[in-house]
Amino acid sequence: MHSLARQISDLVQTAPQQGIPVSAMEAIAQMLSDIAADLEHLEYFILRDRQSGWWQCLLPVAADSTETIEEAWVVAFGYRSDAEDMLEVLSELGGLSDAPPFQIEAIDVLQLLFLGLGLKQSAGLMACDRSGNALDLLAGQPAKGKTIRCGELRSQLQQCLRRSQRDRSQLA
Repeated sequence: MHSLARQISDLVQTAPQQGIPVSAMEAIAQMLSDIAADLEHLEYFILRDRQSGWWQCLLPVAADSTETIEEAWVVAFGYRSDAEDMLEVLSELGGLSDAPPFQIEAIDVLQLLFLGLGLKQSAGLMACDRSGNALDLLAGQPAKGKTIRCGELRSQLQQCLRRSQRDRSQLA
């Protein structure tokens, strides 16, 4: 687990390998850091399948007063024990005794948020910051965590990049 300052530095250092200008990544990293400040952990635990897909949980969302729909959320557990509990239940439900279909992966909060920018099949990220949230999810209830909608995250990114570009052009 790394400090937020170290995570920012790591993101900025890897920008060239990802084809992202360093100045843009500095702005992105600061934006993600601001979001991460509202979360309780520097590192989260996700369940990832063998094809590198993230486990998603379907949760009900009230569409209006008469209809309820479900949305898929990528769940990030603040405690490894919660991820282990969920992995155990999923393994039991799947009837798998050998290798579970998912593995637990620790991920820094800024990396999680950065990768969350690219999620297309999910409503967003659900950060389960309190221990015991796995049981809420299994009961089909939203965990007592924080949600970060992918669309809102991408919108913030666009605003951040426009602001960064405008600031650079004013300096020139």
